[in-house]
Amino acid sequence: MLDLAFFHPDERTECADEIFGVVGRALTLATHYDMNCKSLANVLDFKENIHLLNDKESFDALLEQLQKRQLKRSIDKFTSEITKGLKAGEQSDEVVDALQQTVFACLNEGREARNEIAHEIAMNLSAHSEDESVIDRIRELVPKIAKADFYIAGFIENHINKAGVSPSMEAFVDYAVKWVCEI
Repeated sequence: MLDLAFFHPDERTECADEIFGVVGRALTLATHYDMNCKSLANVLDFKENIHLLNDKESFDALLEQLQKRQLKRSIDKFTSEITKGLKAGEQSDEVVDALQQTVFACLNEGREARNEIAHEIAMNLSAHSEDESVIDRIRELVPKIAKADFYIAGFIENHINKAGVSPSMEAFVDYAVKWVCEI
């Protein structure tokens, strides 16, 4: 039998399979949030750079740059555009501050939760494949990602697709937690 360097998983057990399943579904939700943020930020960049459609080299360079975009930069792009728009519409600083302390803070909490699942939990899972506290931690993180994803998806649906949003945030978060964590 071929011994794969650096990969020596424990025997598969029912508990380990359940934990790996929960982590996989959590990563699926986290990736959905990540891609929604990147897609929205990319749409905003396309709108700003529409003139590049006539210049293939410049447009290709923009596409290459956008492919490398990280989640934090995507969120920063979105939040800065919204902030600029509110200030241009002469919204008070209190409105901008309230949005930053609620929605924008939620987007960053979702990013941090996504990062913990992808960079800490998933990367160390083989060492903790029998530790049911992993599921408890994911149960704490999933609502943060789901709520943040709801805000981004809601913005996409309302402002880009010109469609309504359904279900409510609470129903979406509850569904996400059940889908990810129920075994």
